[in-house]
Amino acid sequence: MKAKKLIAVFSLSVVFIILAFLGVFSVNFKKVNATSQIAKDYYKGIDMSNANGYRLEKGFEQSPKTLEAVVWITGATNGLDYGECGVVIGALWEESGEGQFALMISKDRNPILWWNKGEFSWQVNYALPTYSWVHMVFVRDATANKIYFYVNGNLTDTKDGIGAEIATPSANHWIGRDARYDGWGGKSNLMGSLNYVGLSSQVVSAEQVKTAFYNYKRVITTYDTNPILSEDLSQNVRAYYRSYKKLEKTPLTITATVKTTASEAGSILSTYCHANGYNVVNLEMTWDGYVKLRWDPKMNNGTEATSVIFNDNASLKINTGNKTHIAVVKDTDNFAFKLFLNGVLVCTKSIGSTPSWFAWENVPTLNVAIGRDLNVDADWKQMRFNGEIYDLAVYSVALTDNQLSYENSITDKTTIDKTIKFSNSETGLMVNWVLSDKQSKLVYYENYLDPVVDYSGNQNNAKVCTMAHYILPETDWFKADKDEYTLVYLPDTQIVVRSSPHYIDGIFNWMVDNKESMNLQFVMGLGDITDGKPLAGDTSMPGINVDLQWDKMQENYDKLTNAGIYWSAVVGNHDYDDNGLSAENGRKANIFNEHFGYETLTENEKKTIISRYDNNSMLNVIYEYSVTTKSGLEANYLLVAVEFGPSDEVLSWASNVISQEKYKNHRVLFNTHSLIYHNGEFAGTDTIYDPEFYPWVSNTSLNFNNGRQIYAEFLSQHKNTFMAASGHIGTDSVETRLDTGVNGNKIFSFLCDGQGTKVYADYDGDSGWGEPVILVVKVNEKTKTLKFNYYDPLNNMMLGVENQFEVDFSDWGNEQSSSSSSSSSQITSSSSSNLSSASFSEKESSSFSESKNSGSTKQETVSSSLLSSNSLGASSSSSKTESSSSSQTSYSSQNISSSKINTSQSVAPNKKGGCGGNIGFALPCLSLLFIAVVIRFNKKIKNR
Repeated sequence: MKAKKLIAVFSLSVVFIILAFLGVFSVNFKKVNATSQIAKDYYKGIDMSNANGYRLEKGFEQSPKTLEAVVWITGATNGLDYGECGVVIGALWEESGEGQFALMISKDRNPILWWNKGEFSWQVNYALPTYSWVHMVFVRDATANKIYFYVNGNLTDTKDGIGAEIATPSANHWIGRDARYDGWGGKSNLMGSLNYVGLSSQVVSAEQVKTAFYNYKRVITTYDTNPILSEDLSQNVRAYYRSYKKLEKTPLTITATVKTTASEAGSILSTYCHANGYNVVNLEMTWDGYVKLRWDPKMNNGTEATSVIFNDNASLKINTGNKTHIAVVKDTDNFAFKLFLNGVLVCTKSIGSTPSWFAWENVPTLNVAIGRDLNVDADWKQMRFNGEIYDLAVYSVALTDNQLSYENSITDKTTIDKTIKFSNSETGLMVNWVLSDKQSKLVYYENYLDPVVDYSGNQNNAKVCTMAHYILPETDWFKADKDEYTLVYLPDTQIVVRSSPHYIDGIFNWMVDNKESMNLQFVMGLGDITDGKPLAGDTSMPGINVDLQWDKMQENYDKLTNAGIYWSAVVGNHDYDDNGLSAENGRKANIFNEHFGYETLTENEKKTIISRYDNNSMLNVIYEYSVTTKSGLEANYLLVAVEFGPSDEVLSWASNVISQEKYKNHRVLFNTHSLIYHNGEFAGTDTIYDPEFYPWVSNTSLNFNNGRQIYAEFLSQHKNTFMAASGHIGTDSVETRLDTGVNGNKIFSFLCDGQGTKVYADYDGDSGWGEPVILVVKVNEKTKTLKFNYYDPLNNMMLGVENQFEVDFSDWGNEQSSSSSSSSSQITSSSSSNLSSASFSEKESSSFSESKNSGSTKQETVSSSLLSSNSLGASSSSSKTESSSSSQTSYSSQNISSSKINTSQSVAPNKKGGCGGNIGFALPCLSLLFIAVVIRFNKKIKNR
């Protein structure tokens, strides 16, 4: 009997081993479908829809026979000459150069192969899918007189009789667009992203294409020994840098060291945004390589001062491919602007006879961008600098010729403030940014989030941002664990509901479908629910009928109600009855109350309302709700939702409510339409977007409060104020700040509004801009952290690396008691194989110390109570010591502006560690151990 049992156990062990080696229990040995795998492997790339494209430095020496590309298509736009989806690579309308060819994608998403200036043009009989990575290959076999087209490894279409051999292309081709960019009035940018473009002079076989694809390799780089071009774009996501603080004085000298061969305009240092009323200083290069300075103090009813182009002769061009030190100086004594190249005065531009604006102060309204301007709307081109930027410095004084010559000669630009000699003790140096080798290329590298350090001593570092770039998230990133729940913020939905109302359906459906897995507690709109009802007779408002917009939004908020999800919606300027334009109508919002009035709510929804400013309206409401996690942790909230520019009376009412003793341990969330600018400052009266710039202000019976007044009079006054949010100002990034109230508690505020962002917008509508993004906030009551993700539910993509971040609120002091343990106050970090997040700014003072040592290692350490990078699912954390220059920099404060985020190395998702590094090998090891135990046990039985 014992022998039979032993045989049975032994047999089961053998079967176990066999199954393990066959891959039944193995992750690594499991076969993965290649079509689905490509979506995982090819998720990185450059969004070309708003980019300047890549201009190749020279023509080709051979004719292409194989053309390979990995693309992500979003759809056509009416902005293109022929309604195309855009150009993958091409040189159409190039005035010079024979053998021009192009790979375009039609408005119906059919690839088009075009060459010899149009002698040959083949539109493939295959429509590329949208919002999915596609690998495609054209092979031109002149011997067989045929062209083959492959999609994801499979032959899809052929073209016989290709005719004459293509001439060797001598034109400088573009990647992501072509030469029609400006001169022909048609924007040829690819409406989507590129991961890879490769050309070859070799003919690649069908078997080679299939084999390479199914092994997830590039066809050309795998089989070709003679590539014409092989451009892997997956690690070249376009990036720029944004200062944490704006400049405090008028810039009178700007210096920069750059290198470029580009033939299109681009901003080197910029505070430029097209909005009226903004003070602007902008250093840029023109499309033909000259230095341009915008110096626009828009202080006099929006009057723009001047732009100066230093183009007196061709020797002043800077797109030579050589490092060039640039300096521009405002000469107030002689009413002129001066240009220095490599320390030498080369051009002086006289402004004329004493213009009044020349003497105006011109303190820039916005924070400084390095490597692009700050435009976000689709109608205004984002001018990214195509080249390298090594250093920039801005002075509030006009440097002399000798000082600029000396600055140019300084090898170590981090020492500028210590070496330039001034006649007095004031250097005037406001910022001194020195970029590392990686940073200088203006490219985002995964897991590389170091800020550009300001060596002026003014603690104004610059964070990395991406050019409206989508990032693929980890699977099921939104799922909440036992200690978590989720809040969702809806940025201004006005453009999306006007142009692409079906996108609104998708956003709300996603929230309802994932309610349980997210543990979704509350959804909060930030105003401009619709695009507004125009004044009588005004036919200028585009888009669908405004009544349909309101019906669509009500229909979707009703979905939340039916799913048991609580929500709130604040009124934006576009949501008043006349779009906020009529003084005599005051602040009437009858249409809003018709769709979202008190009587439209369910009894359960009414129970969450503890106070209304006006019992006949839902414009100003305070909600109470409590949350219990699956692990039993609790949190109580008051949500103060008030209209655009709330009045003194509304703020007084809200203060009286939240000050009650019974609410002292509630976290107060404050939502309104206008609170923060896209420079991270509280909104004031210095732009046309302030409530007091709207015509209704002429009605003397009304009063308003802007962001600065709201903070001073309400937010800062209460110990239980926790978080504040607003929309109104379009921006690609979630702009954040952390302040300390009068009671010592921290108050986290942010701006979230994608109405002007254009990445993968819908092109069936009349607009083509306004992204369907939402801000998902996962709250962890055990670790006391807030994890933010800016997310497009329709396409399952995250928008902008800088918009995925984590906040530690364990020591904010908003609660007198806590039902759970708190985490330590420090920056932690984690990484994943496809995403890390960037830091953001805290508007507080910080300590910054720098010391030199003789070693060759630069070590940066951060201690903070606020920020942690987010990896959308990864949980490992580590510190990283990076070897670079001979300086040691330490930061120790709660100011995020001077922080460096440490990120760990990426970990392959299938690697589990242990025996052999994977479960497929570990299980056989365990099986053998089990057999050994059985044999040993059997021996003991026999010995007995």
